[in-house]
Amino acid sequence: MGWCGHNIYDGDDTQTLHVNYLKFAKIGESDDQRSDMLHLRKTIIPKNMRSLLRKNYKLILNKMPKRNFLKRTNSIFDKEYSAIKWQMLLALFVDNNIKPPKIIKHMGIKATEYLMEDHSADFDEPAIRRKNLRKFLSKVGELGNDYERPAK
Repeated sequence: MGWCGHNIYDGDDTQTLHVNYLKFAKIGESDDQRSDMLHLRKTIIPKNMRSLLRKNYKLILNKMPKRNFLKRTNSIFDKEYSAIKWQMLLALFVDNNIKPPKIIKHMGIKATEYLMEDHSADFDEPAIRRKNLRKFLSKVGELGNDYERPAK
């Protein structure tokens, strides 16, 4: 996966995962309509469709990788891509100020913490990447969950 910056949406196929998640959750009538929901730093679901994300999130979960980024046997690429998928699912809820289901919150936080480790070390400025990941986790906390920041 190539990266053009340090933010969560600056990697190839990061935010575009949202198009798939929206499709799985039956939000929008076409990929063009779903793509129109992607903005520079957020994916904004129209207010009249947001309830579908909460209602149909299990349809997305059926397509998600199972904790691959936590398994020692998987390749680094598989771990990173799996972690990014979970982070992006959590980001879709955060972008729309929707409190995520516990499994999505838990896996998204674990994924982001994983990405703060070796994955961040590969960036030209790892500290900036980690700062952006912590900033994302702070936004998760603003949704009213019990997340506590990991020690630096």
